[in-house]
Amino acid sequence: MVSLKSLDIINNSTIKILVVDDNPNNLRFLSNTLTNRGYKVQRAISGQLALNAANVSPPDLILLDIMMPGMDGYEVCKRLKETDKTKEIPVIFLSALTEAPDKVKAFRLGGVDYITKPFQIEELVARIENQLTIQKLQKQLKEQNTLLQQEISDRHHAEAALLERVKIAALEADVGVALAQGQNLQEMLSRCASALFKHLDGAFARLWTLNERENILELQASAGMYTYLNGDHSRIKVGQFKIGLIAQERQPQLTHDILNDPQIHDREWAKREGMVAFAGYPLIVENRLVGVMALFTRHHPTEIILQAMASIANSIAVGIDRFWTEEELRKSEERWQLALQGNNDGIWDWNIQTNEAFISSRNQKILGYEDQEIGNYVHVHDWTSHIHPDDIGWVKGAMQDHLKQKTPYYAVEYRVRCKDNHYKWVLSRGQALWDEQGQPVRMVGSITDISDRKIAEEALRQSEAREREKATQLEQILSELQHTQTQLIHTEKMSSLGQMLAGIAHEINNPVSFIYGNLIHAKTYFRDLLQVIETYQQAYPNPTPMIEKIVEETDLKFVVEDWQKLINSMEVGAKRIHEIVRSLQLFCRQSESDLNTVDIHEAIDNTLLILQHRLKAQNLSACDISSPSVAGCDTVLHPYIEVIKDYGQLPKVTCYASQLNQVFMNLLSNAIDALQTKPCPRVITIHTEVHSESSVLNPQLEEPLHTQRSKLKILSLARRSRKDSSQLIHTKTQNSPSVIIRISDNGTGISEDVCQQIFDPFFTTKPVGSGTGLGLAISYQIVVEKHGGQLSCVSIPGQGTEFIVEIPCTVQPCQIKVDEG
Repeated sequence: MVSLKSLDIINNSTIKILVVDDNPNNLRFLSNTLTNRGYKVQRAISGQLALNAANVSPPDLILLDIMMPGMDGYEVCKRLKETDKTKEIPVIFLSALTEAPDKVKAFRLGGVDYITKPFQIEELVARIENQLTIQKLQKQLKEQNTLLQQEISDRHHAEAALLERVKIAALEADVGVALAQGQNLQEMLSRCASALFKHLDGAFARLWTLNERENILELQASAGMYTYLNGDHSRIKVGQFKIGLIAQERQPQLTHDILNDPQIHDREWAKREGMVAFAGYPLIVENRLVGVMALFTRHHPTEIILQAMASIANSIAVGIDRFWTEEELRKSEERWQLALQGNNDGIWDWNIQTNEAFISSRNQKILGYEDQEIGNYVHVHDWTSHIHPDDIGWVKGAMQDHLKQKTPYYAVEYRVRCKDNHYKWVLSRGQALWDEQGQPVRMVGSITDISDRKIAEEALRQSEAREREKATQLEQILSELQHTQTQLIHTEKMSSLGQMLAGIAHEINNPVSFIYGNLIHAKTYFRDLLQVIETYQQAYPNPTPMIEKIVEETDLKFVVEDWQKLINSMEVGAKRIHEIVRSLQLFCRQSESDLNTVDIHEAIDNTLLILQHRLKAQNLSACDISSPSVAGCDTVLHPYIEVIKDYGQLPKVTCYASQLNQVFMNLLSNAIDALQTKPCPRVITIHTEVHSESSVLNPQLEEPLHTQRSKLKILSLARRSRKDSSQLIHTKTQNSPSVIIRISDNGTGISEDVCQQIFDPFFTTKPVGSGTGLGLAISYQIVVEKHGGQLSCVSIPGQGTEFIVEIPCTVQPCQIKVDEG
C-alpha cells in the first residue's frame, strides 16, 4: 500500500515544467512564478517548438495554451499523446475559453486539468502540485503492482520447482537402485526406463547401447506406451534418424515443437499421439560413447527437468560402463585361469602389503621342483633367496625403480638357484598397481627360462669379439697402407717436381744467360752507332730529302732518347728471370735423402718468390698493383696480399731442405687460399724465432706421435699492438735448440670439426679437383716423422689461422726411422 507520507516527498528542484504560450508576457510571468517556487522551467513560444522540446528532453508536466497561431494547443496535446516518449506527461490547459465544449475537448485529447484565464497564482500552483502528486502516486502504485505480481509468480515457480525436485529425487533414487541391483544389462536398463517414464510424465522412454564393432545402437529397454524391443528402431546405425544423429554428434537433442522438427520423420504419428517435446542425450563415459537415452513427452519439460535428465544420463552411462567392465573382468579372469594352465612361462602375483606371492606350477618346474612341492603361495623372501648373490642388487634396484614409477614396467634378467643347486638364467617381467595415494599395492608378472638364449648370446659375443679384433687389424693395415700411399705420392711428386724444375731451370737459364751477357755488347754497339749518327749530322747539317724522310719515319729523336730506357728494362727483366731460375734451383737442389745446412729465411723467401704471382692483385681496374693499399682497391677481383716478415736471428739449420721447402709451399699456399674471399686488408704474417726448451705449444711431448697427430688445439689468440690489427702476438724465448716458424693469416679461420681432421690423409675442404687432401698430411710427416719436430694449428673462426712449425736446429739421421715405402 502506498504511504501518505510520500505526498510530502516532492523535491521541486528536480521537477521540470514546460510552459507553452504564444504571448511573451504570459510566458515570462509563468516562468518567473514557477522558478520562484523552485521548479525548473522550459519555455516554448509555439506548438512546434513545444513538441521539439518535449521529444528532446521530456518534462514532468506541461502548461499548454490553446489559442496559438499555426498549431493550437489541442493539436499539440494530440501529438504528444500519440508518441510513446511523451504520452504519459500530464498536460494542464491554460485558456481564456470558458465554454463547456472547449473543456470537454481538452479532456478528451488527454489533458489532466483545465484552467481558465485569468487565474490566481495560488490556484495554478495548487493544481500543478496536485497533478505532480497524482503522477507520483500512480508511479508508486504501478511499481507496487509489479512487485506483487513478481512475488506471486516467484511463489508459483518455487512451488513448481519444489514439486519437480521431489520428482527428480524419486527418479534418482529409483535409477540408483536399478543400477545397483540389476542382475543383467537389460533388466538394469529396463528399470531405468520405467523410472524415467513414471517420474517425468513421459509418453515413453527408451535406452540404446552402442555396438562398437558394428557401429550400431541396439535397443535395450523401452517403457511407457511402447514396451517392445523389436521394430524399426531396435537397431539404428550411428548417424541414422534422430537417435543416430545424437550418437554421431555426441550432443543432446532437445525439441519443444515435434510437429515442426524436420528430423522427426513420422509427423502424422506425432500429431495423432499428441507428442509435444523430445529430449535425447548421448551416454558418454570419459569421452567414450556407450549409448543413447531418449524421452518423448506430451508437455514441455522445464529447464530443471532437462538438467536432471542430463545428470541421469551420466549416471546410466557410468552404470553401463561399470557393467561392461565387470563383465570384461570376469572374462579376463577366465582367460587368466586358462593362461596359467597352458602358458610355458611362470606366472607370479605379489601382494605388496602382505608380502605374500602366488607362483604358478610352471615357476616350480623352472626351478626343477615337482608340482605342489613348494606350493602356490610363498613368502616373497622365500623366492628372492633363490636369486644369485651377484644379481640380487640389480634385481632389487629394478624393482624399486618401478615401484617408485621411475620406469613404466619391471623387466630384469638374473640367475636363480634350482633344486640341484645349479643356476639358470630367467627373464622376469611385471607391472605394478598403485592406489589413489600413489602407493603400490600389487604387482603381477611372469618368469621365462632364457638359459638357452644366454648360451647362444655368449657364443655370439665371442664371435663378435673375434670379428672386432679382425676389423681392428684390418683398420691398422689400412692406416699403414694410407701412410705408405701418402709417402709414395709425396716421393714421386717431389721427384717429378725436382726433375721438372731442374729441367726448366736449365732450359731457361741458357738463353737467359745469353741474353743477359749480350746486353752489354748491345749497349756498346748502340752507343757507337749513335756517335756515328751525331758525327754525320755535324758534318752534313743539311741532309738529303731521302734521309730526312727516313729520320722522320723512324722518329730518330725519340729512339735516341728511349734506347737507354729500353736497354735498362731488358737488363731488369733478364735479372728477374735469372733470380726466379735460381730460386727454382735452390728449391729442388737437395736430394730428399740428403741432409743439408740451409738458411730458413732464404728457403721461405724462395717459396714466396715462386708464389709471387698469387700474392699480387688480379683484374686491377684503377689502382697500382705495386701498392697494397690504394683508393681503387675495391675494383680488384683478388686484392693484393700483404706479407709481413717478422724474422728473428736464426742459425743455419741442418735438415732435409727440399722437403722443408715443400712444407713452406703447402702452408703458404693454404694461407693464400684462405684469403681468396677475404676483403682488404689481406695479410700473411711469417714469424721466426729460436726456442730454448721443448715446445710450449704442446707440453705433452711424451705422447705418441699418432696421438699428437690426431689432436688439434683451438686457442685464444691475442692481438699485436701494431697498425695492422690482423697480426698476432708471439712470445719469444732465447737459447733454444729448435727453430719455430709461425705462418698466420687473417682469413675466416677453421671450425673445430674441420680442425680435428686437417692432418688426416685425403681430407680436404676444397672443391672437387682443387685439392688432393695430402698437403697437410705430407707436411705433418715431414715435420714430425722426418725431422722429429712438431706441427700444430691455432685457429679462431672469423679471426684467422696460424700454423706453427718447430724443428730441431740439427736433425740426426740415426734418430729418425724413415719408412721408404
